[in-house]
Amino acid sequence: RFYAHVFELMLRLRANYLWPAMWANAFNEADPENPRLADEYGIVMGTSHHEPMLRAQQEWKRHGTGPWDYVKNGDVLRRFWADGIRRIVALRGDLPSGYGAGGEFHYASDLVAFIREFTGDAFHIEVAAYPEVHPQARSPQDDLLAFERKIKAGANSAITQYFYNADAYFQF
Repeated sequence: RFYAHVFELMLRLRANYLWPAMWANAFNEADPENPRLADEYGIVMGTSHHEPMLRAQQEWKRHGTGPWDYVKNGDVLRRFWADGIRRIVALRGDLPSGYGAGGEFHYASDLVAFIREFTGDAFHIEVAAYPEVHPQARSPQDDLLAFERKIKAGANSAITQYFYNADAYFQF
């Protein structure tokens, strides 16, 4: 019942989003009641590019088969997703230092288009939006065009990254 206490505290603080660290554990498996409690309390559980689709690294090691690679291991990943995953946050992610040009998806819009091509409308896809402009954008206009490409590629909605100027959010 650890998370019941955490969720109660969060609601008292008017928070409803939790992004747990999962390096050595898996929120959904550490206690089978965790996902039900999150839903009961109205808490949105988040994840990062290190825990794809709320499946922690340790969870993939226990239940996954083969590489986490959409092209080489597509059939396994389709079955993995069919087990109840309905929403995806599609982020390009940051490349490791010295990695070079990156993989097949240079932009989040490429990733969204691939997911749509690969899975059709099986998922609700959310993408990132940057009210204060993405640090790598050349201009606010370029940033807005990048966001538009993600929507045209098939994203359903967007979430914002951290921002410090509330006016920028409301203007966005």
